[in-house]
Amino acid sequence: FCWSTSHSHYKIINNVISNNFGTAEITTHNIPGGGGIAIWQSNIKNQLCVAEIIKNKIVNNKSTIGGGILTQSDFGVRIKLLNNTIANNEASIKGAGLALSNARADVVNSIFWNNVAPRENDISVRGELNINYSITQKQFSGIGNIYKDPMFDSSYNLLSISPAIDGGNPDELFNDIEDEINVGSPKWPAKGSLINDIGFTGGNYSMELID
Repeated sequence: FCWSTSHSHYKIINNVISNNFGTAEITTHNIPGGGGIAIWQSNIKNQLCVAEIIKNKIVNNKSTIGGGILTQSDFGVRIKLLNNTIANNEASIKGAGLALSNARADVVNSIFWNNVAPRENDISVRGELNINYSITQKQFSGIGNIYKDPMFDSSYNLLSISPAIDGGNPDELFNDIEDEINVGSPKWPAKGSLINDIGFTGGNYSMELID
């Protein structure tokens, strides 16, 4: 919940969020959902809620709307998604991967794959979506996006021939964590060079999106 008279800022980092069923409901709007993560902003004016969601594996969750992630706002939710893998989630109405309701999402270096809903499988947008250097099944406008199978193993790590390897934003800010022993190479489970691997196996814990 984002519930205060001023700004709220939350971080969700390095989690496995899986096999959940979202039944929560925002009664004032009759919007049930949020199988993996539900971010709700209160009805307080002039409040901005920001949630940074970084290097998480969000898989196999179910709900009515927003199987993986649901955001709902009266006045101002903003989420920043960096290096997340959001896959195999289900929604019975829409937005199996991510459902935005009166919200803004800035998405970088993230995978949306095999999310299933009657409509808007990957991302349902009622708000503003900025997505770059990400893998999706539906095509979205943005820089560096890829529309190919990310090629997971059974743990959602990337196979050696995955297009996600070194496919993220090439800015050093987003580099994979370096292996302390094999300097110049990424620390497992990242692969390839130090350039960002799209998905939860890539990137680092100090990444920030410039406003």
